[in-house]
Amino acid sequence: MKHFKFIALSVLLTTAGLKAQTDSIKSTEKERPFQLTFISPLGTNGVDCYKITNHVSLNVLIGVSRGVKGFEAGSIANIVLKDVKGAQFAGVANVVLGSIHGAQFASYFNYCGKDIKGATFAGAANIGLGELHGGQFVGAFNFNRRGGSGVQIAGHSNIMLGNFKGTQVASVANISTGDIEGAQISACVNVAKNVKGIQIGIINIADSVEGATIGLLNIVKKGKHQLEFSADELFYANLSYRTGTNAFYNIFTTGFKPGSKDNLWNIGYGAGTSFRLKDKFRGDISVTAQHVSGGGFYWGTSELMRLYCGVEYKIAKKFSIAAGPTFNIFMSDELLTKKETSRQVAPYHTLNYTTFDDFNLKGWVGGRIALRFL
Repeated sequence: MKHFKFIALSVLLTTAGLKAQTDSIKSTEKERPFQLTFISPLGTNGVDCYKITNHVSLNVLIGVSRGVKGFEAGSIANIVLKDVKGAQFAGVANVVLGSIHGAQFASYFNYCGKDIKGATFAGAANIGLGELHGGQFVGAFNFNRRGGSGVQIAGHSNIMLGNFKGTQVASVANISTGDIEGAQISACVNVAKNVKGIQIGIINIADSVEGATIGLLNIVKKGKHQLEFSADELFYANLSYRTGTNAFYNIFTTGFKPGSKDNLWNIGYGAGTSFRLKDKFRGDISVTAQHVSGGGFYWGTSELMRLYCGVEYKIAKKFSIAAGPTFNIFMSDELLTKKETSRQVAPYHTLNYTTFDDFNLKGWVGGRIALRFL
């Protein structure tokens, strides 16, 4: 890997020096059907390699040319001062200072100084300084400076500096400084300005979303930020925070039952969706999982799963009231749970079942009424 980095740096430094020469040789540009080079200028084009566009270009080690219209392959690096129309294959790197209309394949990295219309494939990095209209596919990082359309798929991360129409897929992060019209899908983090489409990841961050953000934490600047105070048949005082969008939001919740033996309380997480019914009315469907403790934090199995289906009525711009039924399942470990605490959790039950491994399930129908702010 150290040798690859050294070679890559050498290639880029060489290219920077060559770029300064390109304007002085425009009047002497040539095209040739074929060239073979050991390492420029040791090849069939000799010292004129910087002036010549080749249709078929073969480089034993490193080759430099004015342009490519067809096919180029090199065991280490291909360096093109202007445009490529066709395909490039390199053992380490392809470096194009102009535009690409076609495809690049490299085991280490591809670099394009202007627009990409086609696809680039690399083991470590694809770097584009113009617009992308096509695809970037890489084992580690994709970077594009001026947005565009198409697809970016990376083993690690995609970075897009500009507006993009299409899809970004990465194992770690998709980051766009502009708008996304399409999808961002990652195993960890998605970041964009304005999203028209969908974000799927553990953490999703955006200024605004027309669509949905689906993850464990969705932060939308112009989305849903709602504080809820509620009461139900089990916990008389609950505080929840809902964040995301109406299409999909996260719920962080805690609740307390004043006056109960052992001070029954819970902490939980959930997700839900909100949809317009009529005028000031909206419908809500949410699912939460809450860990229930009596007194101090209880480490054993004591889990409350709730499905809520309700209606929200907007009284003022940042104030609403909501109510609806809940469908509850409480699971406890009969070998660990205190009997008196277990009896407090289920106010009554329509389901009472103990599994062969001593987990008890109790089910009942309840209800919730809530005040919501913002």
